[in-house]
Amino acid sequence: MKPHLFVFAIFLSLPSVSFSQTTVATEVTEKPIPVSTINVHSNCLKHFSRSFKNAANQRWSVNDEGYSVHFTENDIKYDVRYNQRGRWKTTISYIPVDLLNKDVARTIRYAYRDYNIFFAQKVIVPAGFVYFVKIGKGNKWKFLKVMSREIEVLGEYIKG
Repeated sequence: MKPHLFVFAIFLSLPSVSFSQTTVATEVTEKPIPVSTINVHSNCLKHFSRSFKNAANQRWSVNDEGYSVHFTENDIKYDVRYNQRGRWKTTISYIPVDLLNKDVARTIRYAYRDYNIFFAQKVIVPAGFVYFVKIGKGNKWKFLKVMSREIEVLGEYIKG
């Protein structure tokens, strides 16, 4: 599977991501469990402690695909996923609009001058990273994929 299709598949499978008035949820149910009550693979803990030194409110969970941890760091919410062997798979960050990368914001505002940015998400996988952004103008919404200053419209919707 091409890396950008994999990233898009991750984006669509995220729990409770709102696309206008509907909600998309995953079929895998994850229950947050305190890390002390489950055996989190040591590779997960090593990677996590090296990568996220200021993480707060950690909630680890385990499912058939591996481990995930939800937390906040520097006012950004994160969802980091690991496989069953504790190898890092993906990091998803839910970025407040005011903390969105300036180049990404500038690229979007240049291409869509009359639109406002409402939601931003950065998805990092071993092959690279991509931003998913929700923009709107009046009753029109667009979902964009921004990668290397290139914008792809993934969907366009009219609020009704």
